[in-house]
Amino acid sequence: MGPLFWAGVTVGLILTAGGAAAQGLSILGMTTAQLILCSGLGILFGAFGSTATIRYKGVVIAGVAATSIVLLWFVNSLVRKEFVIVRIDGDVKGAQVELIGDGDRSHYGVGLRNAYEFIVIGRGIQQDRLTLNIILPPEETGGEPRERPFECIAKNEIEPYLGSEKTIQWRFDDTRGQLIADNGQRVIAEVGPCPNNRSPSSDIAMYRLPSLIGQAFAGSPDFQQYIDGLQSPSTIERRQSRKGLADSGPEIVPDVLRRLREQPGSYRTRLGVLVALTEMLRSRKDQRKEISRLLSDEDLRVLAKEAGHDDRTIRIYASEFLLDLGDPRIVPIAFGIIDQVSDDGKYNLILVIEGAVPDLSSAERADTMARLREVRQTVGPKTQALIDRFAS
Repeated sequence: MGPLFWAGVTVGLILTAGGAAAQGLSILGMTTAQLILCSGLGILFGAFGSTATIRYKGVVIAGVAATSIVLLWFVNSLVRKEFVIVRIDGDVKGAQVELIGDGDRSHYGVGLRNAYEFIVIGRGIQQDRLTLNIILPPEETGGEPRERPFECIAKNEIEPYLGSEKTIQWRFDDTRGQLIADNGQRVIAEVGPCPNNRSPSSDIAMYRLPSLIGQAFAGSPDFQQYIDGLQSPSTIERRQSRKGLADSGPEIVPDVLRRLREQPGSYRTRLGVLVALTEMLRSRKDQRKEISRLLSDEDLRVLAKEAGHDDRTIRIYASEFLLDLGDPRIVPIAFGIIDQVSDDGKYNLILVIEGAVPDLSSAERADTMARLREVRQTVGPKTQALIDRFAS
């Protein structure tokens, strides 16, 4: 092998490496990067064309034919993009649907007549969980669009199908707040964050969202930016604003709740505040009493009303926060409004009461159990089972 051979190998390797790097780092356009890559491989093809040999199960392929096969395999493995289509139907008519994955990156989707389709491209999903956010149109009475975030879709619901050329089909059931697969046989996610160590009967969930770098305090530019971001039309910006508030610490709780009282009609602000408070407390369970001291009775009344709200998403996040807070003051407040809410609202208010029971005195606990037995006569089977679980 003379100087010409080694010169060809060197130039071929340089162009191949440069083309692959340009494609992987998106330095150049895809077509240009692939042209450089193939040029380098073509030079290597010429250098090794007379010496290459492939032996497979007794079959020997040599020379140009062997190099052509290697070139075809190598180029295909570099430029091929594995993908799968995810189709979501059910209660999505008129809705906006977003599938959010690695690094808050939205996957491309398009609305069909009675469904939504996404294309997930890649060779693997880096995060353990994906989020599907369904934004429902305003109700007939008016108001803002309502959100149904599914924050706990396991990546193995999609990743094994990459490259299979199959279409994954899921159904959204708004009444139950569920995402269903396998022709209705399997629930793959429920509205809200990921479940953790909760009772199977509870529809409250737990999930730690990634932290943002830095903290904000009430009155700071960052704090105002996060508050304003709760109203953003971008799902990703709203998520980032909620994370920023959650990471800012208990000091901002009074001001955040003041915003909640000031904008009771703003759905996105209400939901954003509740998500931020829930995330904050979830990561600071040891500071729950400190957070409680920052809450006035009026704050707790506002939160209790949200825990009994007709909107499932609002109800779930408010209930989880109050349940983890375990403030005994919430018990009389919850009983004071329990007759004004739906059976679903009663269920969540009773969960909130359950969270406060450990901090009640013996006399308060006995009175609470007696009142729960009275409430049991006015609720449905699911709520009755919840009361029986801890008030019998």
